[in-house]
Order: sequence, then structure tokens, then C-alpha cells
Amino acid sequence: MENKLEQSKNSGVLVKLPDPIAGDYIASAESGIIYSVRNENGDWEKYKPTDEWQRKKIGNNLGYDTMSCVTFSELNQLEMQVYFLIQNKILSEYQIQKLNEMGYLDENGRPNFNDWFSAVMSGTTINGNYINSPWDSFRKDGVLPQSMGCQVNDFNSTEEWLAAKPSATIKLYAKNILEIIDIAYEWVPANIEEMKKALKQSPLSILTPTSSNWNTKPPKIIKDPGMKSVNHATSCIGITDNYVKDLDHYNPFIKYLDLNYYMPYVVKGVVTVAKPKVDEWSNFTYIFNVNINYGESATSEVKALQMALQKLGYMKKGVYGPYGPQTRTAVKAFQVANGILDDDGSHFGPRTRKQMNLKMI
Repeated sequence: MENKLEQSKNSGVLVKLPDPIAGDYIASAESGIIYSVRNENGDWEKYKPTDEWQRKKIGNNLGYDTMSCVTFSELNQLEMQVYFLIQNKILSEYQIQKLNEMGYLDENGRPNFNDWFSAVMSGTTINGNYINSPWDSFRKDGVLPQSMGCQVNDFNSTEEWLAAKPSATIKLYAKNILEIIDIAYEWVPANIEEMKKALKQSPLSILTPTSSNWNTKPPKIIKDPGMKSVNHATSCIGITDNYVKDLDHYNPFIKYLDLNYYMPYVVKGVVTVAKPKVDEWSNFTYIFNVNINYGESATSEVKALQMALQKLGYMKKGVYGPYGPQTRTAVKAFQVANGILDDDGSHFGPRTRKQMNLKMI
């Protein structure tokens, strides 16, 4: 019972509003992630990594909590996807050999990345972290092999866990993996059908409430506790007609949640084979001849507008999709910079087109 009661406490979640923040990718909207079906049944259990506790565990005793559930859950997803790329021969033999030589693969050929390094690099605090922060760190800082960094049992408190800082050498080493894989993330609408679709591309990060029945062993389905607040981050690795399959870092490591379980925040991190770094915007030119308005679908004209805004520095590079909030914000910034002050970015009309065409020549 003591273990169960521990799960009702915050295990490392921070929530900021509004979420998602401006500039983030959003599934089925403005995003730099191209949707594709990679895992047809949407079940990632066979790719799951070795079970790891986010708390110090000696025998049957639980010690301090790292408050790093967000990092643990998202590294699990990163490990699953890299293993997926290996098992399905999407990574080349050379790339797999490099991962092994650099220590990223364990004795069973499965990826294993260091939780402490990513928890610290992504800004985890004594109260936890935001759901998108580790993904930001992964794609910028890379990840470290498990064996090269500190371990949960090396410390006796959350403060010690977070106070230890990676050396400059370790930071540089962690970026090696970014020569092999590319990492991006986007927010997913928090409903079952959208999540099922997203799972065909990758596992999902979810925030949920927990309660005293959180450690119920399968096959019993955990019912929603009725709390409209979140305190834990885990990985959704599948959805059936009866339950959500959830990968945790407390025993039991795979849990079954009711389909109506409260999951208000969902993020999809996508791992792909690294592509050559080519700046597709540097030589981009285009002459705009038609008006474009907020809400229009992802036409070739809308994509050209987004590329122009990205080239000129008004919009985050790699974001495409409908003429949505990010594009409107960027158009507004361009209009203000060019003396067009009577529009909120919703209309890419004659005056704005004229100014843009002058920049695109």
C-alpha cells in the first residue's frame, strides 16, 4: 500500500499555459513532421527498452524520486524508435555499427540512453519538467549512452541528482548521435482517434493523474481517478478497443488505462534517419500573384509563403501546413516591419504581396 500511495504525489510534471507554446509543431496543422505510417498496428511493446526505475531502489526499499518522469518516459520512446529503425533495417549497417562502437547499444543490441544527462540538460527542477523540454534537448544536445553518465543509485536525493553537471567532454560526446538520427516533436490533439493515428508513426508522451490504484497489476484496467490535474508522465505505446497501453517507470511497468482516462497533454516525438543538413531556404525565390487568407489549406501558395517567411527570419524553419496561427503571427510581424499596420496577419493581400515580392527578387 505504501508504494501505491507514493504514486499519488507529483513525480516530476510541470504544466505551463498556454500549451503548446507559439512556434511548436502541431499534428494535422502547421508542422515540420511529415506524417507516415511506420508501425501499422500502432503497438510498440515489442520495441520497449529494459525496465528502469525513476526512483532509487535497493532491494524492496524505495528511496528518493528523481522527479524526472518526463525524461524517463521520453527517453523510453527515443530508445524504442531507434530500436525500431535497427530492427526494420532502416538504419544502415554502418550506422548501427557506429551506435554500437559509441556505446549506445547494450549487450542485447538495444539502445540505452542516460536519464540523468537528459534530465539535467533539459532543465529538470526539484518540481519536475515540462512535457516538451526533453524533446527540445534531445534534438539540440543529443543523448548520452547509459554507461557514460550518472545513475539513479549514485545519489541519495533529488537535489544531488540535479546538482551533478555534465562535463564539456560529455556534452560534446552526446551530440554524436545527431549525426545518425534526426529528432523532432509535435503536439497531438488529446483524443483517442488522433492518438491511434499518431501511434502508427511513433509512441506518445502523455501526462496523467495517478492515485492509490496506479500500481494495479494487469490485466486489470485502471479507471480514471476523477482528478482534472496531472502529476505523472509516461509513454502511450498502444491503444486497443478496451484500453490504453501505458509504459511506466514504476512497477508494473506496463499498465492498462481506461479509454476515458484523463490525458489532457499528448506529444509525439519522431525519430528518423539523419539527413544531410541542406539549407533549402537560402536560394528560395518566388513571386506571389494571389491573395492568401488565414485558414486556407496547405496549398503550394501557402507553402511558398511559409518558406518566404522562414527565409526572411519571421517564421520557424521547417514549419508547413495550413495558414494557421504560426503563419498569421509571422505575416503580422512582416507587415509591422514593412509599415502595414492595419492588419493582424490574417490577410496576405496586395500591399503585403508587393513588399514580399521586393524581398524575393
